[in-house]
Amino acid sequence: MCYPITDFIRYIELLFKGGTMMKVTVLVDNDTLVGINFQGEPALSFYVEEGDKKILFDTGFSDLFLKNAQILGIDLTDLDAIVFSHGHDDHMGGLYHLMEYYKARQVEKKVDLILHPNALCPKCLNGKNMGNVLSPELLEGYFNIIPVSGSYALTPHLTFLGQIPRVLEFENTHSKVVTKLNGDWEEDKLLDDTSLVFDGEEGLVILSGCAHAGICNTVEAAKAITGKSKIQDIVGGFHLLHPTEERMDKPVSYPSQLGLSHIPPCHCTDFPSRCRIHQAVPVRPIGSGSVLEYR
Repeated sequence: MCYPITDFIRYIELLFKGGTMMKVTVLVDNDTLVGINFQGEPALSFYVEEGDKKILFDTGFSDLFLKNAQILGIDLTDLDAIVFSHGHDDHMGGLYHLMEYYKARQVEKKVDLILHPNALCPKCLNGKNMGNVLSPELLEGYFNIIPVSGSYALTPHLTFLGQIPRVLEFENTHSKVVTKLNGDWEEDKLLDDTSLVFDGEEGLVILSGCAHAGICNTVEAAKAITGKSKIQDIVGGFHLLHPTEERMDKPVSYPSQLGLSHIPPCHCTDFPSRCRIHQAVPVRPIGSGSVLEYR
Protein backbone atom coordinates (compact mmCIF):
# COMPACT_ATOMS: atom_id res chain seq x y z
CA MET A 1 0.00 0.00 0.00
CA CYS A 2 1.07 3.64 -0.40
CA TYR A 3 1.55 6.29 2.24
CA PRO A 4 2.16 10.01 1.68
CA ILE A 5 5.89 10.57 1.06
CA THR A 6 6.11 12.89 4.08
CA ASP A 7 4.87 10.08 6.35
CA PHE A 8 7.42 7.66 4.87
CA ILE A 9 10.28 10.11 5.38
CA ARG A 10 9.11 10.72 8.96
CA TYR A 11 9.06 6.97 9.63
CA ILE A 12 12.64 6.51 8.34
CA GLU A 13 13.85 9.45 10.42
CA LEU A 14 12.33 7.93 13.56
CA LEU A 15 13.89 4.54 12.85
CA PHE A 16 17.38 6.00 12.55
CA LYS A 17 17.01 8.24 15.59
CA GLY A 18 16.16 5.27 17.80
CA GLY A 19 14.57 5.65 21.23
CA THR A 20 10.95 5.16 22.18
CA MET A 21 8.49 5.13 19.31
CA MET A 22 4.72 4.86 19.03
CA LYS A 23 2.99 3.87 15.81
CA VAL A 24 -0.75 4.47 15.46
CA THR A 25 -2.72 2.83 12.65
CA VAL A 26 -6.26 4.07 12.10
CA LEU A 27 -8.32 0.90 11.60
CA VAL A 28 -11.65 2.76 11.48
CA ASP A 29 -12.69 6.38 11.18
CA ASN A 30 -15.62 8.26 9.66
CA ASP A 31 -13.36 9.32 6.80
CA THR A 32 -11.33 7.55 4.16
CA LEU A 33 -8.53 9.10 2.11
CA VAL A 34 -8.08 9.17 -1.64
CA GLY A 35 -5.59 6.54 -2.77
CA ILE A 36 -5.95 4.38 0.34
CA ASN A 37 -8.26 1.41 -0.21
CA PHE A 38 -10.07 1.14 3.12
CA GLN A 39 -13.66 1.52 4.24
CA GLY A 40 -14.93 3.88 6.91
CA GLU A 41 -17.90 4.12 9.24
CA PRO A 42 -19.04 6.66 11.87
CA ALA A 43 -16.86 5.08 14.54
CA LEU A 44 -13.27 4.84 15.73
CA SER A 45 -10.59 2.19 16.21
CA PHE A 46 -6.81 2.64 16.55
CA TYR A 47 -4.10 -0.05 16.55
CA VAL A 48 -1.27 1.20 18.74
CA GLU A 49 2.27 -0.19 18.81
CA GLU A 50 4.58 1.11 21.53
CA GLY A 51 7.83 -0.70 22.18
CA ASP A 52 6.98 -4.40 21.96
CA LYS A 53 3.35 -3.86 23.06
CA LYS A 54 0.35 -4.07 20.74
CA ILE A 55 -2.82 -2.37 21.92
CA LEU A 56 -6.26 -2.06 20.32
CA PHE A 57 -7.87 1.25 21.27
CA ASP A 58 -11.63 0.94 20.61
CA THR A 59 -13.25 -1.46 18.15
CA GLY A 60 -15.53 0.76 16.07
CA PHE A 61 -19.19 0.01 15.45
CA SER A 62 -19.03 -3.23 13.42
CA ASP A 63 -16.53 -5.79 12.12
CA LEU A 64 -14.99 -3.21 9.79
CA PHE A 65 -11.91 -2.78 11.99
CA LEU A 66 -11.19 -6.49 11.51
CA LYS A 67 -11.51 -6.24 7.72
CA ASN A 68 -9.22 -3.22 7.52
CA ALA A 69 -6.71 -4.89 9.87
CA GLN A 70 -6.59 -7.92 7.57
CA ILE A 71 -5.87 -5.71 4.55
CA LEU A 72 -3.03 -4.11 6.53
CA GLY A 73 -1.66 -7.48 7.63
CA ILE A 74 -2.27 -6.69 11.32
CA ASP A 75 -2.79 -9.76 13.52
CA LEU A 76 -5.42 -8.91 16.15
CA THR A 77 -5.03 -12.34 17.79
CA ASP A 78 -1.66 -11.18 19.14
CA LEU A 79 -2.74 -8.22 21.24
CA ASP A 80 -1.36 -7.31 24.66
CA ALA A 81 -4.42 -5.27 25.63
CA ILE A 82 -7.73 -3.87 24.42
CA VAL A 83 -8.57 -0.44 25.78
CA PHE A 84 -11.87 1.42 25.50
CA SER A 85 -12.25 5.19 25.50
CA HIS A 86 -15.87 4.91 26.71
CA GLY A 87 -18.96 2.71 26.50
CA HIS A 88 -20.75 3.95 23.34
CA ASP A 89 -21.52 1.49 20.57
CA ASP A 90 -19.51 3.34 17.91
CA HIS A 91 -16.43 2.50 20.00
CA MET A 92 -17.41 -0.82 21.61
CA GLY A 93 -19.77 -2.30 19.01
CA GLY A 94 -17.02 -4.28 17.31
CA LEU A 95 -16.14 -6.21 20.47
CA TYR A 96 -18.72 -8.91 19.73
CA HIS A 97 -17.19 -9.41 16.29
CA LEU A 98 -13.72 -9.68 17.83
CA MET A 99 -15.02 -12.41 20.15
CA GLU A 100 -16.45 -14.29 17.16
CA TYR A 101 -13.14 -13.80 15.35
CA TYR A 102 -11.26 -15.30 18.31
CA LYS A 103 -13.75 -18.15 18.61
CA ALA A 104 -13.39 -19.09 14.94
CA ARG A 105 -9.60 -19.15 15.28
CA GLN A 106 -9.64 -20.95 18.62
CA VAL A 107 -7.66 -18.23 20.35
CA GLU A 108 -7.03 -19.40 23.91
CA LYS A 109 -5.08 -16.40 25.17
CA LYS A 110 -7.15 -14.03 27.33
CA VAL A 111 -6.31 -10.44 26.50
CA ASP A 112 -6.53 -7.68 29.12
CA LEU A 113 -9.65 -5.55 28.58
CA ILE A 114 -9.08 -2.16 30.21
CA LEU A 115 -11.88 0.37 30.66
CA HIS A 116 -13.68 2.60 33.15
CA PRO A 117 -16.19 0.60 35.28
CA ASN A 118 -19.13 2.61 33.86
CA ALA A 119 -18.23 1.69 30.28
CA LEU A 120 -20.02 -1.66 30.60
CA CYS A 121 -23.25 -0.13 31.94
CA PRO A 122 -26.33 0.06 29.65
CA LYS A 123 -26.75 3.38 27.82
CA CYS A 124 -29.71 4.72 25.84
CA LEU A 125 -30.52 7.80 23.76
CA ASN A 126 -34.19 8.54 23.10
CA GLY A 127 -35.07 4.97 24.03
CA LYS A 128 -32.51 3.45 21.65
CA ASN A 129 -29.59 1.40 22.92
CA MET A 130 -26.20 2.94 22.27
CA GLY A 131 -24.03 1.12 24.78
CA ASN A 132 -22.57 -2.26 25.58
CA VAL A 133 -24.92 -5.24 25.22
CA LEU A 134 -22.46 -7.94 26.29
CA SER A 135 -22.63 -9.29 29.83
CA PRO A 136 -19.50 -9.31 32.01
CA GLU A 137 -19.90 -13.08 32.31
CA LEU A 138 -19.72 -13.49 28.54
CA LEU A 139 -16.78 -11.13 28.23
CA GLU A 140 -14.86 -12.95 30.96
CA GLY A 141 -14.82 -16.03 28.73
CA TYR A 142 -12.53 -14.16 26.33
CA PHE A 143 -10.85 -11.34 28.25
CA ASN A 144 -9.32 -10.37 31.58
CA ILE A 145 -11.58 -7.45 32.50
CA ILE A 146 -9.67 -4.68 34.29
CA PRO A 147 -12.02 -1.85 35.37
CA VAL A 148 -9.98 1.26 36.10
CA SER A 149 -11.19 4.64 37.37
CA GLY A 150 -7.78 6.26 37.80
CA SER A 151 -4.74 6.41 35.55
CA TYR A 152 -3.18 3.10 34.52
CA ALA A 153 0.23 2.49 32.95
CA LEU A 154 -0.06 0.33 29.83
CA THR A 155 3.68 0.64 29.18
CA PRO A 156 6.38 2.86 30.73
CA HIS A 157 5.48 5.50 28.12
CA LEU A 158 1.77 4.93 27.41
CA THR A 159 -0.92 5.65 30.00
CA PHE A 160 -4.68 5.16 30.25
CA LEU A 161 -5.86 8.46 31.75
CA GLY A 162 -8.86 7.12 33.66
CA GLN A 163 -11.68 9.42 34.76
CA ILE A 164 -10.96 12.93 33.50
CA PRO A 165 -11.68 15.89 35.83
CA ARG A 166 -13.95 18.55 34.33
CA VAL A 167 -11.88 21.57 35.31
CA LEU A 168 -12.62 23.94 32.43
CA GLU A 169 -16.10 25.44 32.68
CA PHE A 170 -16.31 26.37 28.99
CA GLU A 171 -16.39 22.70 27.99
CA ASN A 172 -20.04 21.75 28.34
CA THR A 173 -20.12 18.01 28.96
CA HIS A 174 -23.86 17.59 29.54
CA SER A 175 -25.43 14.61 27.77
CA LYS A 176 -28.87 13.53 26.54
CA VAL A 177 -27.81 9.93 27.05
CA VAL A 178 -29.08 8.00 30.09
CA THR A 179 -27.29 5.13 31.76
CA LYS A 180 -28.25 2.45 34.25
CA LEU A 181 -26.18 2.66 37.42
CA ASN A 182 -26.95 0.59 40.50
CA GLY A 183 -30.26 -0.51 38.96
CA ASP A 184 -31.59 2.99 38.21
CA TRP A 185 -31.65 4.99 34.98
CA GLU A 186 -30.10 8.45 35.26
CA GLU A 187 -28.41 11.10 33.16
CA ASP A 188 -25.13 9.78 31.85
CA LYS A 189 -22.43 12.18 33.00
CA LEU A 190 -20.02 10.27 30.74
CA LEU A 191 -17.56 9.67 33.55
CA ASP A 192 -16.29 6.65 31.61
CA ASP A 193 -14.86 8.89 28.87
CA THR A 194 -11.07 8.74 28.78
CA SER A 195 -8.04 8.82 26.49
CA LEU A 196 -4.47 7.58 26.20
CA VAL A 197 -1.29 9.65 26.49
CA PHE A 198 2.10 8.76 25.03
CA ASP A 199 5.04 10.38 26.81
CA GLY A 200 7.51 10.73 23.97
CA GLU A 201 10.87 12.43 23.63
CA GLU A 202 9.30 15.14 21.46
CA GLY A 203 6.32 15.73 23.76
CA LEU A 204 2.98 14.23 24.74
CA VAL A 205 0.64 12.62 22.22
CA ILE A 206 -3.01 12.37 23.27
CA LEU A 207 -5.15 9.65 21.65
CA SER A 208 -8.79 10.59 22.09
CA GLY A 209 -11.87 8.48 21.42
CA CYS A 210 -14.64 11.10 21.56
CA ALA A 211 -13.48 13.53 24.25
CA HIS A 212 -16.91 13.71 25.86
CA ALA A 213 -15.06 15.05 28.91
CA GLY A 214 -13.85 17.91 26.69
CA ILE A 215 -10.71 17.81 24.58
CA CYS A 216 -9.14 20.64 26.58
CA ASN A 217 -9.95 18.90 29.88
CA THR A 218 -8.40 15.76 28.41
CA VAL A 219 -5.16 17.51 27.48
CA GLU A 220 -4.98 19.13 30.92
CA ALA A 221 -5.46 15.71 32.55
CA ALA A 222 -2.65 14.25 30.43
CA LYS A 223 -0.35 17.10 31.48
CA ALA A 224 -1.24 16.64 35.15
CA ILE A 225 -0.72 12.87 35.12
CA THR A 226 2.61 12.93 33.27
CA GLY A 227 3.94 16.12 34.82
CA LYS A 228 4.84 17.29 31.31
CA SER A 229 3.48 20.30 29.43
CA LYS A 230 4.83 20.02 25.88
CA ILE A 231 2.21 18.62 23.51
CA GLN A 232 3.37 16.88 20.35
CA ASP A 233 -0.05 15.99 18.90
CA ILE A 234 -3.73 15.39 19.67
CA VAL A 235 -5.29 12.62 17.59
CA GLY A 236 -8.92 11.51 17.57
CA GLY A 237 -12.40 12.80 18.22
CA PHE A 238 -12.90 16.29 19.66
CA HIS A 239 -16.67 15.88 20.11
CA LEU A 240 -17.50 19.04 18.20
CA LEU A 241 -20.74 18.11 16.44
CA HIS A 242 -22.96 21.09 15.60
CA PRO A 243 -21.57 23.03 18.57
CA THR A 244 -22.92 26.43 19.54
CA GLU A 245 -20.63 29.39 18.92
CA GLU A 246 -19.90 29.57 22.63
CA ARG A 247 -19.15 25.84 22.83
CA MET A 248 -16.87 26.01 19.79
CA ASP A 249 -14.86 29.13 20.50
CA LYS A 250 -12.38 28.17 23.21
CA PRO A 251 -11.86 24.46 22.32
CA VAL A 252 -11.11 25.58 18.75
CA SER A 253 -8.58 28.23 19.80
CA TYR A 254 -7.02 26.06 22.55
CA PRO A 255 -4.71 24.03 20.21
CA SER A 256 -3.08 27.25 18.98
CA GLN A 257 -1.86 27.87 22.53
CA LEU A 258 0.00 24.55 22.58
CA GLY A 259 2.49 25.39 19.82
CA LEU A 260 1.31 22.60 17.51
CA SER A 261 2.43 22.69 13.87
CA HIS A 262 -0.61 20.68 12.78
CA ILE A 263 -3.43 18.66 14.30
CA PRO A 264 -5.49 15.66 13.07
CA PRO A 265 -9.01 15.86 14.56
CA CYS A 266 -11.28 13.11 13.27
CA HIS A 267 -14.37 11.00 14.03
CA CYS A 268 -16.85 13.19 15.98
CA THR A 269 -15.39 16.51 14.79
CA ASP A 270 -17.67 17.94 12.12
CA PHE A 271 -16.50 19.78 9.00
CA PRO A 272 -17.31 23.34 10.17
CA SER A 273 -15.43 22.68 13.42
CA ARG A 274 -12.42 21.35 11.52
CA CYS A 275 -12.47 24.47 9.36
CA ARG A 276 -12.47 26.65 12.46
CA ILE A 277 -9.62 24.62 14.00
CA HIS A 278 -7.70 24.95 10.72
CA GLN A 279 -7.78 28.73 11.06
CA ALA A 280 -5.84 28.37 14.32
CA VAL A 281 -3.71 25.27 13.60
CA PRO A 282 -3.39 23.53 10.20
CA VAL A 283 -5.55 20.39 10.15
CA ARG A 284 -3.87 17.23 8.92
CA PRO A 285 -6.51 14.95 7.35
CA ILE A 286 -6.50 11.32 8.48
CA GLY A 287 -8.89 8.42 7.95
CA SER A 288 -9.17 4.64 7.86
CA GLY A 289 -5.76 3.25 6.91
CA SER A 290 -3.71 6.27 8.03
CA VAL A 291 -0.46 5.55 9.87
CA LEU A 292 1.11 8.01 12.32
CA GLU A 293 4.50 7.69 14.02
CA TYR A 294 5.76 9.51 17.08
CA ARG A 295 8.97 9.61 19.06
